[in-house]
Amino acid sequence: MQKFSEKAHFVLLLPSLIITMVLVNQSDKLFILIGQLTGWVSYIFAGLVVFNSFQNKLWIYLLFLLIIITKALAILSGSSTIETLYIVCQNTLFCMAGTIIAFLKPNLVYKQIMVFCILNVVFMILQVTGLGGQLAMIFTTHGEAGQTPVLTFFKEEADLNYLLIQGRPAGLTQANIILSLIIIFAIAIHFSRQYNVFKWGTPLLSLLIILSMAKMAYFGFIVSGLIILIWGRRYQKIRILRAAFFIMVFLFTYTLLFPGLASVNLSKETIDASIFLRANDIMFALNPEYLIGENRPFFEGTSFFYDGEEGEYISGIASVLAKVYDHLTLFVTGLTLMVFLYVYGLRKLKTKFKSIRLKVITVLVIICIFPVTHPIWPFQIYWFMLGYGLLPFYFYIHPRFIEKQVYQTT
Repeated sequence: MQKFSEKAHFVLLLPSLIITMVLVNQSDKLFILIGQLTGWVSYIFAGLVVFNSFQNKLWIYLLFLLIIITKALAILSGSSTIETLYIVCQNTLFCMAGTIIAFLKPNLVYKQIMVFCILNVVFMILQVTGLGGQLAMIFTTHGEAGQTPVLTFFKEEADLNYLLIQGRPAGLTQANIILSLIIIFAIAIHFSRQYNVFKWGTPLLSLLIILSMAKMAYFGFIVSGLIILIWGRRYQKIRILRAAFFIMVFLFTYTLLFPGLASVNLSKETIDASIFLRANDIMFALNPEYLIGENRPFFEGTSFFYDGEEGEYISGIASVLAKVYDHLTLFVTGLTLMVFLYVYGLRKLKTKFKSIRLKVITVLVIICIFPVTHPIWPFQIYWFMLGYGLLPFYFYIHPRFIEKQVYQTT
């Protein structure tokens, strides 16, 4: 019991982040309350992970203090700037916790995320087919949430009442776009692993990609696959190629069983809308003067979203670019410096812990791509995942968890 309590913060951090993410975005007040309470508990878990991993505690105390102060000031003042500072402070904590757990407990998070993927597959099958009714949609908040699902077996598009909650199921998360974050993270850590890999994980993730019909899930697999095919070992490349085979088989089966859903989800109009909604969003952020007196897309003849209210963006990248537009040169300069420091740290990582380099690169690229689709910045779980890819930065401060712990190759 004592041994478990000493490691409980490692074991329970990721589950608490998932529960928080899902429940605080519900409409039911009880769910929201439980999610808020779980969120505060996750602070404790993340704090313990970080606190026990560094010898110098002063800056950790300062970080905790900043989180409390910025949160209090944001509530009292209602200032969006202070709220942004609070988000930066809290996510710094979760990002660091993610890095530490990625280094010390990689097998733990891998097992947890794969179990969560199994549960999602079960719920997604019930959602896509309509067999689960409204009960299977218990946490779904996107699309036509609350409507009764319809049976979709062998229904052509003309005979089908297409519902987004079935065409783009959310599984056990609140929305399909959030589920796609879970999927691409699982893809990155599964296919980049060297040892102790679940053989069933490859067909499982392939099925998840097809059932979700999330364009980011497809794109995440393609990008991960390219990285692994270029830098991975032979057995990792074979794993990716097997996944590609499974994806084709599952996609063929999906089109046979659900022809109506496939027709809508895989249509040129749907794919174009998914791409150009974000592309126009980003171009609006980079060209705010274009919006003055205009009410049309940046790319002619494509889908776009703009309601005239400042700060309303679909893409997370667009929301950042809009904020830094007046200081874009400084932003790009700082980003370039960070890339340089990261590459140098990555070389150090390769020297000491060569076996985890591929995972670090894959996770970083995939997780950094995701905000193109959604303003994910306030979600603690996103920063926890991002922490997996930021390990090279820690070689500049020589923390205890690197210096004194022996990394277990995965």
